[in-house]
Amino acid sequence: MPSTVAYLAAACAAGFVAGILDYGFAMGFGLVAGLVLAGVLGLDPRGVAGATALAQVITAIPAVKMHSSLGNVAVEKSRAKVLAALAAASLVGGVVAGSLQVEVSREVASIAYSAGLVFLAITLLTANRRTIKGEGVAKALILGVVAGAYKAVIGGGYSVAMSLAQRLLGLDHRSAVALTPLTKLPLFTAIALIYGVARLLDPVLVTGLCVGAAASIPLAAKALRISSPRSSSIVVSVLLLVVASYRLALSLNSFQSLIPLPS
Repeated sequence: MPSTVAYLAAACAAGFVAGILDYGFAMGFGLVAGLVLAGVLGLDPRGVAGATALAQVITAIPAVKMHSSLGNVAVEKSRAKVLAALAAASLVGGVVAGSLQVEVSREVASIAYSAGLVFLAITLLTANRRTIKGEGVAKALILGVVAGAYKAVIGGGYSVAMSLAQRLLGLDHRSAVALTPLTKLPLFTAIALIYGVARLLDPVLVTGLCVGAAASIPLAAKALRISSPRSSSIVVSVLLLVVASYRLALSLNSFQSLIPLPS
């Protein structure tokens, strides 16, 4: 474990980069921060999942306000109902999956992390060709459960799944990314509580992530303003595959170290 100052600096840097990519491109705050914190520094993915959840609860409202001030949010009457359905459904999926996640080993958590990222990347790359027809709220319930489970199981990916769900339901890309932080509040609060009760939350880590994320919000909002849905999908998908490959390599090395060598 690095010194407290270096640890805090790393958390701030991770929060800043994660904030830009998540609040600007819906990359997934926990995915990006997890690459640095779990991948490079070797922190427990479960503790990272809890810390990133709490950091996003704290910075969600400021991010949405910044997006709104720059005109990234298109007001639609149907959006409130869809967002509420997504938030409620994700809370169910996240709480159930999060309760199971704190019981599994660190190695299993890492494998689930990598597998989930690959699936998200493939889904995102093919999403532009699909649009769900029919009643939006009913489909949102299913997609919301999936998004919540992703956050709890792989420590991130919620923003990717949630913004994708809104786009599949016919909502515009820019507003989907900008308003996704609002849907995080119920679930991410619950996840932070779960990991807090399990004593997996580190106050220094949470503080650093919050400072970095808050500093990133203006840049993230400007990035969303000038980006296109297709370019965002490609960038996020490539980054997901890179993170997944890196985490899978670390997981395999961890498993190999546990296997006794023949004498």
